[in-house]
Amino acid sequence: MKTAARLLLGGLAVLWLFGLACGGPKPKPDPVLIAESKRLASQGSYWYDRGCYDRAERYFFQAMETSRLLDDLPGMLRARNNLGAAALGLGRYDEAAEHLNKALELNRDVDSRSEASLIYGNLAGLAFKVGRAGEAESLWRRAIGEAERDKARTGLGLHLTNLGVFYRKTGRLAEARTVLDRALALAVQNKDVRGQAAVHVELGLIASEERDLTRAQQHVSVALDLDKQAENPAGIAYDLEQLGLIYQRKKQWSDAARELDRAIRLYGALADGQAVARVYGLIKANRAAGSSPGSLGPYERLLKASEGNTTSILCQ
Repeated sequence: MKTAARLLLGGLAVLWLFGLACGGPKPKPDPVLIAESKRLASQGSYWYDRGCYDRAERYFFQAMETSRLLDDLPGMLRARNNLGAAALGLGRYDEAAEHLNKALELNRDVDSRSEASLIYGNLAGLAFKVGRAGEAESLWRRAIGEAERDKARTGLGLHLTNLGVFYRKTGRLAEARTVLDRALALAVQNKDVRGQAAVHVELGLIASEERDLTRAQQHVSVALDLDKQAENPAGIAYDLEQLGLIYQRKKQWSDAARELDRAIRLYGALADGQAVARVYGLIKANRAAGSSPGSLGPYERLLKASEGNTTSILCQ
């Protein structure tokens, strides 16, 4: 299991949540197998959203096979896209490409603009992961274009945020801020708390790169509050890590130690070994520069424990 990354691949899967409509005549119920496919897809989305990609993958596969029994192309399309996102989260890039390209083929018959938007967004994340930056930018722009022409504007905020992250990571800070400001306005309009948090932390990172540490701290602190409201543990851990970094740059060693301690322990609970190792490095640097914390022993034990832990507490 790999914990959901905060940046590009944090919410790339389609979240197929099937609620009840209010008002009007009672809708005709779905056929039994289609209803079961939707239930399986919704269950997969639940686990995907918690970063449990391997568990999500099993439900998405069952959803696809159930849809196949009725040759339900929309259901198969959604399942393929979701399987691609799960494989992407698991780091199986060839498999992700196979699922996502198959989804594009299916969409030639289904012709869903909202599905196209989500598929192109996932393909953009894949291209970025394998080092094809130019292709990633083009695909995110295509995903945004499809979403803008979709009445529901499906995925638009996510694609804008990911494009903003891409611009920041490639040093195009002014372009990043422009895109992220638009993403933030959309997240506020849609009352998307998690989306607002993702944008605020990115704006904080931009401010930090511009050496405006006061503004950076303000943005990341807002992100932390929002992620707590959204009950997003991976986001909380990332926000705490970034606050620790900001305090280090301000040479506020005890404040940095406090935030980094909370971050590394949360990453440990999420079984994100790479993040644990990364924050451990920050804690070592913090101690060397500011004599805080007093001992690295507890963190060394946490680092060692994380090496054999692959199951997040959220996936148990």
